[in-house]
Amino acid sequence: MSDYLVGVAGPNSIGISSLKSLFDQTNISDEVIDGLIYLQCENFPHIYPIPSQITGKILDGSTRAQSAYFLKKNIFQIYEKLIGACLENGSHWTLFFCDIPKRTIVYMNSFGESEVRKSAVLKNWRGCAGEWTLSHVSHPHQQDGNSCGVHVIMFAQSLIDGKTQVEEYNTEVTKLRSRLCHYLFSSIDRTRKCSQCWCSARNVVPTSTCVVQSLVVASVSSVRGRKAKLPAMILDRPKKAKTKVTVFSVLSEEEAGELALGFAGRLACDVTTDMVCKGIDHSSADMTKQTLLKIQHNLKQELTDSSTFSLLTHTFGPAALDSVISFLCEKLDLVS
Repeated sequence: MSDYLVGVAGPNSIGISSLKSLFDQTNISDEVIDGLIYLQCENFPHIYPIPSQITGKILDGSTRAQSAYFLKKNIFQIYEKLIGACLENGSHWTLFFCDIPKRTIVYMNSFGESEVRKSAVLKNWRGCAGEWTLSHVSHPHQQDGNSCGVHVIMFAQSLIDGKTQVEEYNTEVTKLRSRLCHYLFSSIDRTRKCSQCWCSARNVVPTSTCVVQSLVVASVSSVRGRKAKLPAMILDRPKKAKTKVTVFSVLSEEEAGELALGFAGRLACDVTTDMVCKGIDHSSADMTKQTLLKIQHNLKQELTDSSTFSLLTHTFGPAALDSVISFLCEKLDLVS
């Protein structure tokens, strides 16, 4: 079965196989690494996320990549900091960071930075606009053979936040993978996804790997943390009301988010285009879709993580609501 496009994170297309790579015992795919770093930089306009393929070529000494990508685009004049991941030898993710005003670079390897590799990185980067110095940032070290991508994203977040060292995570790698998957899925732009994203849209027989279904199974099994504490606003409610609204309190926020993904998966598998669009013509479908997109935008602005609806449902409510609207828009696109 071909891959299904779920959405985009900047220039990076995120498919089902992309999200699954967060849970496979192999390297996280490059579009996920690049997508996550892109999303991490969204609120920091002075930081430029370098695509991993470009980072790799430059750190391996490609003067053509340096000239074509940086010098011709005036990136050094526009941005203050650069950050990008590098897949070394096709099997191990490392991180590169550059502070342009300070003329310093950072190279981070979750297995530890060898002097030989640091010297090579510094030498190859010096082709980019002059002299640089290499700085060291202390960080946790990888204890297994397949979590380098997770470490790189954690390293990146610390550097983007302006920290001078990466603190211990105090969280199992499996839980970090689950959180990253939830963060990526909830942050990507799903309005531009391909119509194949929902299996039933093209009469594809649903399987265990359909849409986000397999991801939900994998992520739920990987999250075994303590349940989030109930907010005071729930505890203060009358007993009957509390019983009704705190069914979500047995879930952590990550699990509530994964439940929302599972809900979206069931929509894709069980609700057909005919069920949604029967009796709707093309002009009505287009107008309805535009209205739904406007409603979706308004709700995203209002139903933040601190909203009552989000708190009372441990984030399930807004996530599920967003999935329903995206699903309906996708079906309306199929009306001829």
